[in-house]
Amino acid sequence: MYNGSETAVDNAVEGEFYIEDYFVQPQLNRIALEEKVVQVQPKIMQVLVCLGEQPGKVITRERLFQTVWADTNVTDHVLSRSISELRKVFNDDPRNPRVIETIPKAGYRLIATVSRPSETTVDNADERDADLNGTTSPTGQHRAGGRLWAGIFALAAMLALLIYMIGIFSRHQHFHLH
Repeated sequence: MYNGSETAVDNAVEGEFYIEDYFVQPQLNRIALEEKVVQVQPKIMQVLVCLGEQPGKVITRERLFQTVWADTNVTDHVLSRSISELRKVFNDDPRNPRVIETIPKAGYRLIATVSRPSETTVDNADERDADLNGTTSPTGQHRAGGRLWAGIFALAAMLALLIYMIGIFSRHQHFHLH
């Protein structure tokens, strides 16, 4: 049982990030994969953020308690339940983990790839810019707006060409009729 007597470790993963293809929004306590959005409890998100700050490294149970439950008396069961909830979100099997690995007698380790939105590839950026409410982020709006105007311009150019071709055809037919 952790009694909260030690000071909290500064837990500052700034902004949104990805764990594999899962979009994590710590400020909103949301984790999304494509259209599936899961709202998690704030403490569960704090556990994930703590693990995400140092992917690949073992984060001790004590550090997780210090970071997430600094001013609260909680049992090991609370941390285990938080990890279990995260595993459900990521569809992760503790016996064959691909996201969160349990390190016996030590803690947990985030073994999945962690990246920031700015590190994503351009190919996936449009999908990743999609906000969870069906809107887009400012970057996604800019890209979508640019594509919209390019499409409108292309359509206008094709329409102008069609009108021009009809005009030439009409004049040509007009000369042959007289």
